[in-house]
Formats: sequence, C-alpha cells, structure tokens
Amino acid sequence: GSVAGRREYYMKAKVRSSIRQIFFRNGDFVKKGQVMLTLDDRDYQEHCLKLKNAISELEAEVRSADAALAALRIDPLPKEYRHSKITLDEFKKREIREKESLTAFRNLQKSGAVPLVEINKREIDFIHNQSELKRAEQDVKLIEKGLAQKIIFQKEAELKLLQIRLENLKKEYEFYLRHSSDYAFTAPEDGYISYIPTKIGIYVEHGDDIITFAAQGDKKFIASIHEKDIYKIIPGPSGIAGHCCGNIL
Repeated sequence: GSVAGRREYYMKAKVRSSIRQIFFRNGDFVKKGQVMLTLDDRDYQEHCLKLKNAISELEAEVRSADAALAALRIDPLPKEYRHSKITLDEFKKREIREKESLTAFRNLQKSGAVPLVEINKREIDFIHNQSELKRAEQDVKLIEKGLAQKIIFQKEAELKLLQIRLENLKKEYEFYLRHSSDYAFTAPEDGYISYIPTKIGIYVEHGDDIITFAAQGDKKFIASIHEKDIYKIIPGPSGIAGHCCGNIL
C-alpha cells in the first residue's frame, strides 16, 4: 500500500536532463526547502558561462565603439580629407604657376634656348598636377555634401546595434538564471515523500512525473487488497476501505 497526504504535490520535470543526485527515499520526512533530488545541470551551466563571457566581450566592444565615436565627433574626417580645402588651394596656385612656366618654356623652346625634352617634362608635370587638382576638387565636394556627418551617423548606427545585441544577450542571460531552480526539486512544505526515483542517471523528459509529495498533516492510507480478503475489512470511523486489486469497493 501507500501513504498519501490530504494535500499532494505532483512535481514534474521542467527540462530534459538526467537524475544527478537523490537525497531521500520513499516515505522519508522532509522539511520545507530541503532539496530532495537534482538533475544534471552541466549543459545549463556551460551555456550560462558562454552567455556571461559573450556579454563581457560585447561590453568591451561597446565601450571601445563609444570612445571611438566621441573622438570622431571632434575630428570626423579621414586623414586624407582633413586638409582637402587647403590642398585644393595649393593645387590651384600650382596650376597657375606651372601654366605660366610652361608658356614661358614653350616660347624659349621656339627660339632654341630650351631643348624639347625639357618642354615634354614640364607638360607631364602640368598634366599630373591637373589630375591631382581634380581629385582635390572631388574631395571638397564630398565634404560639402556632409561626409563628416555621414561618417558620424554610420558610427552611431553601429554603436546602437552593438548596444541592442548587448541588451538582448543580458535578457537571455537573466532568463536562464531564473530557470536555475528547474534542476533542483525542493520540498514545498513539511511533509513526506510518497514517491521518488531510486536510480541516478535516469533520463527524464519535460513533463515527466518525478516526485510525489504529501504535506504533513492528516494522511490517507491506500491499500491494495485481494478480492478474496475483502471480507476481512471492518469499516469504522478510523479508516475507509479503498480499491482492491479486483476493483471491488
């Protein structure tokens, strides 16, 4: 037969795991809060550790990105764009000088005072300067179109994405921490264990019955009696006849 309390708890598995420790046996009395059985939580602990490390790494990335953005707001332009206007003015002045110089050398070459190879060299330098001038003009146009603000906006967006990832990781970590108790079965109040597994290592699925627990107080005794012996039961105020093996009341 078995003993059952007037208040019974049917404790089910909330996770898929295996039984790791069993601290009591059927019929044992336990106090409220005592751990009766634990499940293997090594995979759970490993996942929590990975989340914790990922959070630490992402926090470092966020700090670095935040510091980089602060520096960028002071000087947002890449090195090659920082002095674009100054560079453009220099190329314009150089173009004027080289154009005047090239004109003068061409006049000298006509009189035979300057060899043709020197004129060719001057013309190549002039063409090269014009190419540099065009590039400088394009750089200035980019800056005038808000290149600096676009760079800052892009970095702000990247920082925001990192912050969102960090927030989601923290929420996931907090969620897992709240479920640490899923791997331990504790007594909900003082009482007796009606049923508890006896073998360590048994695998359990989510929803499986693990422990039946009877609260301390009035008890009901359930006995299995063969139908041939049912006549031996004498009903009285101290007990009630239950089901027998032949389903006779």
